[in-house]
Amino acid sequence: CALGLARLTIEGTPGASADNWFGLIPISTEEPLVALDEDPTAEVWVKPSQLDDFLSCPLHWFMNAHGATDKTFETSLGILMHSAMEQEEGKTEDQLWQVIEQRWGSLQFEADWLEQRERRKAKRMLGVMVSYLDQARSQGVKVLGREVEFKFQLGRAIVSGKVDRIEQNPDGTIMIVDLKTSASMPSKADTEENPQLGIYQLAFAKHAFNHVEGIDDDSVMAGAKLVFVSQAKPHEREQSSIVGVEHRQQAFEDLIQNAVAEMSLTKKVFVANVGSHCTDSNSYGNCKLHIAKAVTFGG
Repeated sequence: CALGLARLTIEGTPGASADNWFGLIPISTEEPLVALDEDPTAEVWVKPSQLDDFLSCPLHWFMNAHGATDKTFETSLGILMHSAMEQEEGKTEDQLWQVIEQRWGSLQFEADWLEQRERRKAKRMLGVMVSYLDQARSQGVKVLGREVEFKFQLGRAIVSGKVDRIEQNPDGTIMIVDLKTSASMPSKADTEENPQLGIYQLAFAKHAFNHVEGIDDDSVMAGAKLVFVSQAKPHEREQSSIVGVEHRQQAFEDLIQNAVAEMSLTKKVFVANVGSHCTDSNSYGNCKLHIAKAVTFGG
């Protein structure tokens, strides 16, 4: 094997020389991404979904946030479903399907039967989403905003993002809704600790939604929830309100502050948390950097 590699190296075959192998090349730089220690005004931008990804696997977060991508059909379908939810006001289910159809051509499939299967999947999800929307209306829920942007500062972090939907319950309390198209659903206990929902609630506590009509300093937070549309009917996972609950608010603030130090690369390393998120398409995604299926040959 070594002799063969040596011959290939002499012949200039790409990838044969050990000098070019990953893991053997010297580190190009040890500079931090953000010089928090040297520059007292330096800040790290944090987005809710990226924080969740970072906690799952810092290395995978770094690749996606700085040039790599793990865009899959599930990701693209989620974008289409969110687009339909954003435009749902006054539209029938058929009209919302047209919203999805208009962008369906941007998706790529390896075979016609796969395209037909995923089209049926998308239609089923849309029906479940419409069922949730109809149910909310029948309960007297009012929509205050869709795809609402927010931004607030927390120490050295600038936290910014969008929430899918802000609802006002019949009693006047506010609920933040995040649409999910993934098949896997967290437990109720895990939802209570969900970083993304926690950040949305922190944004409310920091008055980052006060530009929305119907929300002011006197508004009361009911909580935040995930709405899953991948099953036969909508499933909700709710995070109770953290606003005014000092220890819970502080826990999410600490989560952001701790992540900021690591996101800036002050520790000079991004840890690879090898787990289900590396290979499970129903979870965070497939990491193509260091996880590969075994290849064997039998003669």
